[in-house]
Amino acid sequence: MKRLLVVAIAAMVVAAQSSPSWSKTSHAKVGSKHRSSIKIGNSDVAIPLPGGEWKVIGSDVSVWSIGAKKININKRALAKVVDGKLHGVIYVQSSDRRSVRGYNADKFCDRKNIHHIVNNGNYKKDRDCWGVNHNRFNLWDKAPKYINQSFSWFGKNNIHTPANMIAVMYSVVGGGNYAKIIYFFNPEIEGISPPTYAEWGSSDWHPTKINQFPKKQVYVKKKIAWGKRWHKKVLSAVNK
Repeated sequence: MKRLLVVAIAAMVVAAQSSPSWSKTSHAKVGSKHRSSIKIGNSDVAIPLPGGEWKVIGSDVSVWSIGAKKININKRALAKVVDGKLHGVIYVQSSDRRSVRGYNADKFCDRKNIHHIVNNGNYKKDRDCWGVNHNRFNLWDKAPKYINQSFSWFGKNNIHTPANMIAVMYSVVGGGNYAKIIYFFNPEIEGISPPTYAEWGSSDWHPTKINQFPKKQVYVKKKIAWGKRWHKKVLSAVNK
């Protein structure tokens, strides 16, 4: 199944050519490098980044109608590559300004068939959902521009992408800000074998099958624990 590779990314503005390798400005361009955090929308919101250097490899913007108002949703894709190997990918989308009207509810918050889901509220002005899922990490028909760009970058740079990645996802609205973030982790980096079947419903990683694969089960539990710790950082970033 081609689910859940939807969403978006994080990015901070690239500094001028004379600037350092990673910048702290508010509109991250493709090719810019970042550590610790990145800003792509409202300058108050700095999306937290896991350790290491993250490069922006895709960029896009869409316009959402919120009542009579229109708000730009900035989108980025970032990748962490070490010695030619893909360690992780982040898709982020974030509002460019605050909305007093709030945002539409997110269907993700109501998912029941994934490894872990926490729904602390899915309202227009107050949303706090996060979960852990396995994803078929591939390009699909009508994928957004920034995701197409990211897969083009993988191909041009001969970066191997695993059949499945483990995603820790957050959908948050607070203080008029909106952010949806997917942190993808590559289990093959830690010596976990690829799944026998890549499709979401048939994968070794599926919640109904993973108990047959102890190493994969332990890996998912570690990502759930990481997600719980990281949740506080995401809330702190968005609820400014």
